[in-house]
Amino acid sequence: MNWLAHILLAGPHADDQLGGVLADLLSMTEARQMPPGIRRGIALHHRVDASGDAHPAACASNRRLVDANVGVRPAAAGIGVDMIYDHLLARDWARYCPAVELGTFTARFYRLAAQSNAPIPPKARMALALMRQENWLESYRDLAEVRAVLGRIRHRLSPRAAAASPLPMAADVFADDPGPFEQDFAHFWPDMVAHAASFLAKEAIG
Repeated sequence: MNWLAHILLAGPHADDQLGGVLADLLSMTEARQMPPGIRRGIALHHRVDASGDAHPAACASNRRLVDANVGVRPAAAGIGVDMIYDHLLARDWARYCPAVELGTFTARFYRLAAQSNAPIPPKARMALALMRQENWLESYRDLAEVRAVLGRIRHRLSPRAAAASPLPMAADVFADDPGPFEQDFAHFWPDMVAHAASFLAKEAIG
């Protein structure tokens, strides 16, 4: 899953939410220097990723991208599915998080991230600031933006890997037939919510 899902699954605490994003921005050494709450959020991110990657619904979505014969390779299909699932979460936010509007939720996260006193390295701070400035999280509602993000991810791959897997095509496959992906996500999300809640209950701090 991508960052919007990780933040929501992290629950109400700011450090857990921040850890859900920093898991992708910090080295292992940097992660170990974070306060306990952020380290717990980082650990949750990795647990959720492992559970999500193995979930039958996510595996089915991966196969849909590969079987569409648009060039998305199995090794890269998960990246496309992560972005499609964050798109579905943002698009149908009222269904999955009726207690708070998406704009309110994302604005609160941006504010908490900016105000954090944790020893976040400058490069990660810059990424968080850019996320806020460009409102990445809420932009996932727009499938065109999802396609653009996949394009940027592709450009960060090696030339060989980028040529071997045209990631933006994942958004096109979804647009052509969204129903199966929507069904996959509807089965996937409740299990992730339960998995995250169980982890946070067991790893309660203080």
